[in-house]
This record gives sequence, C-alpha cells and structure tokens, in this order.
Amino acid sequence: MKHFYGLFLIWFVMVPFSAGAEDLSTLYDTAKLAREKPRFKRIINEMFTRAILPNLTRDEKRVLNDAKFEFPLTGETNHNPMDYYSGKRGRWDFVAMPILSLVFLEDLSTAYAWLHIRGFSLETIDEYVTMLRYKRAADFTGGRYPPPLKALQIPEDALKDRKVDGLSLRFRNSAFAFILLHELGHIYYGHRGYKGITTAQARINEQNADRFALDVLHRTSTIPMGAILFFQAQAYFMPNKGQLRAEGKLKTDKEWEAYLRTKITHPLTADRLRAMAVYLDNSAGKARPGPNRETLRYIMTRLEHIAGILEEPDLQGCMAVVAHRADPSILAPRRPREKTATLFDRWCGKKK
Repeated sequence: MKHFYGLFLIWFVMVPFSAGAEDLSTLYDTAKLAREKPRFKRIINEMFTRAILPNLTRDEKRVLNDAKFEFPLTGETNHNPMDYYSGKRGRWDFVAMPILSLVFLEDLSTAYAWLHIRGFSLETIDEYVTMLRYKRAADFTGGRYPPPLKALQIPEDALKDRKVDGLSLRFRNSAFAFILLHELGHIYYGHRGYKGITTAQARINEQNADRFALDVLHRTSTIPMGAILFFQAQAYFMPNKGQLRAEGKLKTDKEWEAYLRTKITHPLTADRLRAMAVYLDNSAGKARPGPNRETLRYIMTRLEHIAGILEEPDLQGCMAVVAHRADPSILAPRRPREKTATLFDRWCGKKK
C-alpha cells in the first residue's frame, strides 16, 4: 500500500468535517446481538478452558484462573466497534468481550478471506473502517451504518466456499485468542487502567500485554494471523497524525506529540507493532522450515507494513479525505488498482 498510494500533498486539502462516528452500536440490531451472545460466550469460554488455561504457567494460573469473562452487548463506548477491555470489579478481575465487537471482527475475518481468495483488493476494508470514523449514518443507504459484509457487498453464502470458511475461521479464532490474552496480560501484570500513569508507561503496558499474548499463543502453537486484520483496522480507525491534520486540528509534529501525551492513553504506535514483528521474526527463526515459518514471516512483514502506514501522515490524511467525500458504493469488490488511483488523484492533490 505504501508504494501504491505514494505521497500526496494533502496538507492543503483542509476538509470541513468533524471526525468521530455517531453511535456505532447500531451496526447490528440489538436482537441479533442478543441471539449471538450464547454462541460467542461459548467460543470464548472454550478457548480459555481448552486452549489457554492448560498452557499457562503455575504462576499465571494462580493469577488468572479466577478471572471473569463478561459479554455485554456493546462496549463502554458506542463510537468504537473494536472495544475490548479489562478491569477489576470488587474482588474480581474481569475481561469484557462485547458481542458487537466480536461479531464485527468475525465479519471482517469473513470479508478478508472472501476478498483474498477471490483475488479482490483488500483496500476496501481499510476504506470501510475509515468511513465509519468520518461519515455520518445518514451518508449510508437507509440512514444507518452498514455492517462489514453488507457494506463490502460480500455474498451471503460466502462461507459455503470451504477455502473461505477455513481461512476466515483461522483469522477469527487467532484474533479472538490474541485479544483475550492481551487483556489477560493486563490482569497478570496488575495494570489498573490509565488514570494516574504517564503515556510512556501506558505504552510499555500495552507492549507487555502484547508480549504476554504472543508468548502464550506460541505455547499453544497458534499462529496469530488475526492480529493482522485487527491492527490494520485499528490503524485506520484510531486517531492519527495525518487524519488530524486533514481535519485542521494539528499543524506541527510538536502538536501531535502533545496530543499523544494528553488525549490518547494507549495509542497504536509503529514501535508497538515493530516490537511484535521482532518477536515473530525470532519465532520464525526457531521454527522448522515449512508453512508455519512462512506464515510467521508473512505476519511479521504485514505488521511492519501497518507500522509504515502509521508513519505516513500523507496517506492517513488522504484516507480521511476519501472516506469523507467518496460514495460508499466504492466499497464494492474490485480488482487491485481499479478505481482507487482516480479517487486519490482527484481528492488528495498531485502525486510527488
């Protein structure tokens, strides 16, 4: 993506819009979330008891064995469809896995698998997630935010294709496992939220929780494929330098650093992703030659690619412009390079 989009002169494209999606809890009907709750509750509990718990050390079991899992229909905020969190309630530590967030990530996994296997561009997923951040519900057909499969025009019978079903399941399960273990890592290390700690310490806490998740996944022989999809979606949905510049809220790097210190408790950073990439590179080096080693190397390069996106404010800003101005119809499946170059040339200025 870095080489495809190139660099754009978006500093002069000041977009008159306010970022921040409306109520994204309406992505799915409440009745659907309620119907899905027992299924996801079973998936997460079985994942913990059958795959994770047996592979914890004695000390990890001592700390985490009594952790509670909560499954609210939506998360703490209605503005983030990827809202997973942990904390302490009375005597008990808990991990919250909102049903909306689980369904959303499952749908993204299906979309990624179907588009990949059919040879379509994966960039529509990035554009969709960015549109959720910048468009109003009224900008979409029916006046409400569409869930991923509807927005990306993925056929309802996509999972009847065994290849799509298998790849989607690997993405989903490894993403769920990584997220669950990341939150359990916060509990294991005694992280108690972000009030009263510096942003530097918050970043260290996030990296420690990532490392905990990767350590346990390694013990279970689980390759964290789903982390790619999760972090790529976060890269375009979470606040970043380029998007804030396009909105006219930031002008200098100094202002961005101040924003990081005061407005974001635990941002997704290039350093965090590269730390995971180094871990996976080391794991690949120890693995036997074969598919597992190749997959670990692929995940490593994708995480480095996402880190590169976070360091390209021009690209981030251009995505904000396109997400704001483009019609949602551009999210239909398309072949690589089809349509996109025209959109970026039209709204992001001339390429350098």
